[in-house]
Amino acid sequence: MDYPYGAEHGSTKETEAPLEVDLFKYELEDMDVFEDVEVDLQVFVRLARLGLFDEASRRFERYLARHQSIFSVLVENLDMLLQASRYQDVIINIEKEEGLRRNPTTHDETDPDGQSQLLAAMKVLAKVHLDMLEEDALLAELEDCRGYLERKWPRDTREYSDAILIHLAEVYLGIVTAGLEFRLIREQYRLRYCNPPWTTEETPEWYGFCTWYKELMEIGCHWEAQRIQRMLIPKVTFDQAEKTIIQIDLQKVIKDAKETGDYDEPFVLSMLAISNNVCDYLLKEAAKSRAQLANLASDYLAISRSLKAELCQNSTLDIINRSLPVKQVDELELKLKDTKQKTAETQTRTPSAKGIARYGVWKATPVRYNVEDPHLDWVSPHLQLFVHDKGGQEALAAVDIKSENRDSRLVYLITSDFTHHITEKLAQLDPGFHVLTGTLEQKLDGLALDFIRSNLFDPTNGRILSHDIDNTGHDMLDQLRPILDRAISQKSRVYIYGSQFSDGTGIHDIHMNQGNAGRWGRENGVFQDGALIFEFVDHWEAVFIGFASQAVQTEDGPGLAGHPLQQQDFMTWADLLAPDKGVPGLEPNDSSVVITQALVNPRGSDQQPGVPKQTISLKNRTSYEVDLTGWQIRNMMGQAQRLPSNFHIGPSASMTIEVHIPISNQGGTISLLNRQGLVQHGVSYTKVEADRATVVFE
Repeated sequence: MDYPYGAEHGSTKETEAPLEVDLFKYELEDMDVFEDVEVDLQVFVRLARLGLFDEASRRFERYLARHQSIFSVLVENLDMLLQASRYQDVIINIEKEEGLRRNPTTHDETDPDGQSQLLAAMKVLAKVHLDMLEEDALLAELEDCRGYLERKWPRDTREYSDAILIHLAEVYLGIVTAGLEFRLIREQYRLRYCNPPWTTEETPEWYGFCTWYKELMEIGCHWEAQRIQRMLIPKVTFDQAEKTIIQIDLQKVIKDAKETGDYDEPFVLSMLAISNNVCDYLLKEAAKSRAQLANLASDYLAISRSLKAELCQNSTLDIINRSLPVKQVDELELKLKDTKQKTAETQTRTPSAKGIARYGVWKATPVRYNVEDPHLDWVSPHLQLFVHDKGGQEALAAVDIKSENRDSRLVYLITSDFTHHITEKLAQLDPGFHVLTGTLEQKLDGLALDFIRSNLFDPTNGRILSHDIDNTGHDMLDQLRPILDRAISQKSRVYIYGSQFSDGTGIHDIHMNQGNAGRWGRENGVFQDGALIFEFVDHWEAVFIGFASQAVQTEDGPGLAGHPLQQQDFMTWADLLAPDKGVPGLEPNDSSVVITQALVNPRGSDQQPGVPKQTISLKNRTSYEVDLTGWQIRNMMGQAQRLPSNFHIGPSASMTIEVHIPISNQGGTISLLNRQGLVQHGVSYTKVEADRATVVFE
């Protein structure tokens, strides 16, 4: 179908072609109305969708205001007023119709109850934006709207035959997003309203609406889809957006429309809005910490450019260049240029992450050590640990005891009774160096270490220490010497994680190797952290070292693996453990909710009737209730179980949760992730501990 732009009553250009606009499936041609009202309404909708609100308002007042008793006329005007943020006018118009004490004139097949519900929802949306509703009143209105949608929505969500229902669900989403923005919906109710009423409570946050967006696209409701998309984009995580909003191949959708003859102005306008929305979202994500997304944004901008050219070339409207979708393309051009420039500057300051070379673990026996004189190497002195591996060959382990950064302090944690499933793997290694870089051991259940992801220790038990504070007990060397002396005298085994020297004679980088900024950013990576783990006759001990300036949370990857989650102003170990930088070793704050025990090996045959289910127990360390809605439990394999909506743990309370993902009874890790997907608390256990059925962590 060619661009069928008609115009009457003083529009900018004349054409004999009939104007066709998809009025949310309102079948005006079947209504008993004057033909000029139908055409005027189509022209009005066209102007409103182009974002030409002033022109649309003038046309409405001149030709359509006296016809607001027709429901489609009324609702399209209200919709334009909402898009133009004229919320007070929305309320005035609805209350005017309510004052007439009669339903607007409609086609016989339309639903008066649905009309009333839609008008009520639009009024609520306007009131939320004007801060005219209290929390309880808003929740009551949401429940009313939710109940109606639950009763009326078809079981097959792709059977969209009722335009009023589609519009009502869209307004419902608008109320929810506005309610969250203005903090009228508390966290405990969040998950209930962040999905359509026709989904189950177990549906992940926003996933139901994302799925609906895809279904709308599949059945050709492109304009409705882009309106849903516009509200969802600021709310969803990048992973959700990548799997739904970004996943759809717009080029294929456009090609198919051309082949089927559906390539008209409403379609082009919808595709332009969708492409613009995704491009803008990607540029915002690129500006945060995902610089590689600028290239994908550029691809979407190319689509937008093409659609803009089609729209402007074929339009009969002289003011098409003033329309919002067209102007947004020009704005995105500037944003992309600015983003690429800033990305280039950032990459100049922060080299791309390559990880450390020849990362691995060295199994050996410690024999002696010495400390470099800080007067000879005051920038980055090391403790030199000499070890013997197979055949008595001597190797050197260079342990950092001072950072080269402005904050030269170290993060230090010694575990005097180290229990972790990784010790069982270590004990089976032959003496010598074992390369882990690029192997299957560099993952969650592998032999490689990750301070953030492997649950090696409780981060809040760490301490910030300097390396050379005389006679204070806060010297880094004061903490290392006792364990080294015992290991040497008892001829224990040591497992040294780090980067092997290029000549193979030793190992360094025996510390955290992620979360670096500036020049050390090139060494960032995940599952490549260094450590000293000692195997004594009857127990294990471990030493974990990092730098006070490193980030406590990092990107999973792949592009920026190991980089701080934020490029600037990220939380460092110093921020977490010693906010007052003048007090070395200041005690940190505990995690709010922790894992206290786990039933990992119930007695009886697996999956047999009567055998208890695997469980974990949580404890709230705070004096206030914590909302766990959307939190996750993650096992050693990376599988996660999301906690349901309205899931709370009371002040200082404990609770036990049945686990539906497999928890290994051969030793492993369990992590508690918060709503943002960050590790809130993590624990580990060995096969020996698992044999006792219940593992207690505190």
